[in-house]
Amino acid sequence: MALTSLSYGLLSLYTMLVRTMFYCLPQIMTCRSASTPPSIPRSEG
Repeated sequence: MALTSLSYGLLSLYTMLVRTMFYCLPQIMTCRSASTPPSIPRSEG
């Protein structure tokens, strides 16, 4: 069936996306907390 193959492909893609998101999220948070990117200006005062 093509439907099972499609669903399996979507499932693998979804799991890969979630896995990369969980791997990259802590790094992004630590990098952002360490130094703010120039795209997001920090209010100094």
